[in-house]
Amino acid sequence: MSMQSISKTFFEDFFNKEYKQLLNEVIYPEADDADNNLLSDVFSGDYVPNDEDERSKIYRSIVQRRGQKKFRDEVRELYGDKCVITGCEILDILEAAHINPYKGEKDNHASNGLLLRADIHTLFDLDLIGIEPNELKVHLNEIIKKDGYEFLQNKILLTSNKKPNRDALKIRWQKFLKM
Repeated sequence: MSMQSISKTFFEDFFNKEYKQLLNEVIYPEADDADNNLLSDVFSGDYVPNDEDERSKIYRSIVQRRGQKKFRDEVRELYGDKCVITGCEILDILEAAHINPYKGEKDNHASNGLLLRADIHTLFDLDLIGIEPNELKVHLNEIIKKDGYEFLQNKILLTSNKKPNRDALKIRWQKFLKM
């Protein structure tokens, strides 16, 4: 088998012809007047890169979470730097999750927190993971039961003698059940 060189215009000519024929015969019979150069722009060398940023900037307000670092540190200490659901001990991917969503400094109480692996935190915030407040048992929403998280179903939270706030868990559990 030998290799032959193909001119740069081969593909341009081929695709222009094939595309126009497809437009005329199948997709859009009224396209007889379609621009012959429709695909030529794709193959032309008209692009000139530059460093100028032409994007428009959008500024938005960010709610400041006072005491967030202190909250994280207290939750880490409470649960011994370990995800209470998976047992993961990689600090870089552990996050302090609020059981009752943060609405002010009063919600930054360590008992209103769970130390969770980042992906588990997201699922918890989306109420795709729920924690039954009496037995501290993990339950999964049907959406995620077959996506690699099924091993978490019915796991008991890995907590010491210090437990998360039951009232906060009850409120969150009711929210999970409504999903």
